[in-house]
Amino acid sequence: MTAVQQRYEADRSILNRFYVFSYSPTRYARMRMFNADWAASLQNLKTDGWTDEAKDQRTKLIDTATAEMNRLTTEAADQARLTPLLPFAGLIVKLGEARLKLDKIDPQQSAATLASIKDQADAAKKLLAANSESLKDVDDAMCTKAAEAVGRLRENLRAWFGFYNDYDPMFTWWATQSFKEADQALNEYATLLKTKPLKRPDAATHDALPAPEPIPLKLAGTEPDVPDLAELIAFPQSEMRGVIAAYANRGGGGRGAGAAAAASFTRGTGGRTSQFYKDWLAAMQRLDFDALNRDGQIDYLLLRSRIEADLRRIELRDNAQQLPVVKDESGISGRPIGTEALIVELEAENIPYTPQELINLAEKEYVWCEAEIKKASRELGFGDDWKKAIEHVKTMHVPPGQQPYAIRDLALEATDYVQNNNMVTVPEVARESWRSEMMSPQRQLVNPFFTGGETISISFPTSTMSYEAKIQSMRGNNIPFSHATVFHELIPGHELQGFMNSRYRSYRRTFNTPFWIEGWSLYWEFILYDRGFQSTPENRIGALFWRMHRCARIVFSLGFHMGKMKPQECVDYLVAKVGHEPQNAAGEVRRSFGGGYTPLYQAGYMLGGLQIRSLRHELVDSGKMTERQFHDALLKENSIPIAMMRADLSGQKLSRDYVVDWKFYGPNP
Repeated sequence: MTAVQQRYEADRSILNRFYVFSYSPTRYARMRMFNADWAASLQNLKTDGWTDEAKDQRTKLIDTATAEMNRLTTEAADQARLTPLLPFAGLIVKLGEARLKLDKIDPQQSAATLASIKDQADAAKKLLAANSESLKDVDDAMCTKAAEAVGRLRENLRAWFGFYNDYDPMFTWWATQSFKEADQALNEYATLLKTKPLKRPDAATHDALPAPEPIPLKLAGTEPDVPDLAELIAFPQSEMRGVIAAYANRGGGGRGAGAAAAASFTRGTGGRTSQFYKDWLAAMQRLDFDALNRDGQIDYLLLRSRIEADLRRIELRDNAQQLPVVKDESGISGRPIGTEALIVELEAENIPYTPQELINLAEKEYVWCEAEIKKASRELGFGDDWKKAIEHVKTMHVPPGQQPYAIRDLALEATDYVQNNNMVTVPEVARESWRSEMMSPQRQLVNPFFTGGETISISFPTSTMSYEAKIQSMRGNNIPFSHATVFHELIPGHELQGFMNSRYRSYRRTFNTPFWIEGWSLYWEFILYDRGFQSTPENRIGALFWRMHRCARIVFSLGFHMGKMKPQECVDYLVAKVGHEPQNAAGEVRRSFGGGYTPLYQAGYMLGGLQIRSLRHELVDSGKMTERQFHDALLKENSIPIAMMRADLSGQKLSRDYVVDWKFYGPNP
């Protein structure tokens, strides 16, 4: 039941992060439906043979879901009492929820709605100031609550305005002044609510108003709202979870260790001495490996490998001189870690190749990409001059202000595709709860393209950017390029990955690895390309541009850390070999060496994707698993080296001294 409770709490939390608006009938209906479905599913569980403790835990969770429904009903009734004081609430909520769904906005209508909000706030202020008879049941306590509500509604309106302002020129032209006036009117009204003494002969009494009837909702996906609870109950529980948590908590590394690695190639060492890791290895040796269940044995090997890697890192730190910071005419600086340290990092990731072999691999993959992109270039009439074809594709961007809707359409297309083709399970809550934001011009200097996860951050120009920066931003975020990567960031990529990883074996995120984080999303670029998802030559060029980019990332990032390339050479390499805009190439290099990424992070995209593709060949192409079974199983393994996923899913016999030696790309790349 612990796994069931974790899932309920995680799903409820992500929905609460999406349905954020008070005074929203949609929020009230969705959260009531969620809790009602969970309560019913829990009631239907067969508890024969359960312990009293498990039965009690189930009862408490039913009570929690029921209490949530009651709380929502009370909240809705309380809000209904404040309706006379908040006549504009419905308009603000409607604007905000339309933004969350990325409904297309009408700039002129938006300005008209803002004007209505201002007028309603001014009218409410006048009624309150005049002690209007229509507010005879309002007292000071209600005014205080209403003032707090106006504050929250102002924040909602500001977030809505900030999403479009300066990214959509027509919206900015129409709405800026109207927003300022509406915001000022709301602020003045909130101030009056806080300070106006209401002279009432007696304290007002408030009869409870009924909560509104929940509006009917129809979920868009194919999966049920509540997961299979019996499956969750049967999910294996590792005996090593507490040991892993203890190691992470005592300075042995964890999810935040990556930034330190980029600076000092001592990822996860946390300032510990070599003796700390030797003591941990000795303690691990005293555990009875054979007595552990399958999950426990996998986790034992993962932890042992992490401790050994951390020991090697700290010994390397103590015995080697760190290379100096490199900075050149590009203005980009970084600290290369050297070939020996790269080998240590590769061993920690169970990658049995040298850095040079991986560069050779990337160059081999690049040759395939170049041959493939020439085919698409010929279809477009550019012959073998694929760079001209890329130049053509870069002109296929949407006008300013339209990028959010393009992202929405591409996201829904990919989600529907993987669901309709039964490729992976997409829980309903995951499908509906991803959010969007616009990326600031400052952040676009290091993230020229959108980034994703639960929230996709959309990169597109603003009026504050130079002409050249505007053009490069739009060209770099064109429709075919985006068609190949929106699903990388959302579903079935990072958003689905993060959703599942927070619900299955979440303790394994201690072993955080880019070969899984980025490899999973890049793998989907491989698979969807092979299935013909990129059906037009323009979209194939967009997909191949990114695959060439992943090849180049291996070459320039490893080359830099080996001392073979300087930052400007890395920028030039991306422009020449991939066709990047110069500003976007500089942003990629700046981000790679800025200290926020581990030295292998950029190589992890393609290498992780190649590992998963190789594992797919073993398990799916052979008929041992269906495609959906394979993908669902990977998502539930969490963030661990792909080689260890292979050991688990292929049923390899494990021993305390098990050593990974998986040549996923052949012996001589």
